[in-house]
Amino acid sequence: MHNMFWWVSGALKKHILTKTDVDEEAVDKILAEAESGMLREAEEEEENLGRVEKAVRRRMRLGQLNQDALVQYLRRGQVPEFVASLGYLTDIDQKTARRIVFTPGHEAVAVACRAKAFDLSTFSTIVLLLDGAADNGSSTDVQKQLRSPEEVANLLELYNQVPIESAKRAMRFWSIRQKSQDASSASSADSASSTEPEAPGE
Repeated sequence: MHNMFWWVSGALKKHILTKTDVDEEAVDKILAEAESGMLREAEEEEENLGRVEKAVRRRMRLGQLNQDALVQYLRRGQVPEFVASLGYLTDIDQKTARRIVFTPGHEAVAVACRAKAFDLSTFSTIVLLLDGAADNGSSTDVQKQLRSPEEVANLLELYNQVPIESAKRAMRFWSIRQKSQDASSASSADSASSTEPEAPGE
């Protein structure tokens, strides 16, 4: 169900987040088992971090990474820093964080912020600053784009309706799904390279 979230309409996203009945205990058990096999990978990431992620991780270790910091990054037009910070605050990989931030509609941003129990005013500010943000892979400029009052009201209503535990579960699912896809891609690449015929000797 959470896998469908990225492609369905805003109305169906709202239904998925607020109306779907699930066996929460069974889902939590499955997610916990999947997460346990990924802990060592997190310990090895430090060596491969880029400049932005290193700066964000350092700020997190100092206890300076919070919802106010996210807003500050966006006000300065530092979109990569915002994405990295959102990832670390919500315990998700950077690829998933970028997908959350740049998926149209910002329902996914609502889930991420709700999972951390951000106050409504902070979420509203984040959405307004993100509107029109360019996802070109390198730019830190935030291009402002007006959202209709009705759209803002609907998004804020969704934010209030999503249970925090449901938001946390969705975040865990998205994180595990991305890591599983990455692991599968790496495994496929290794298999392909191992079956390539050796070059004939001279």
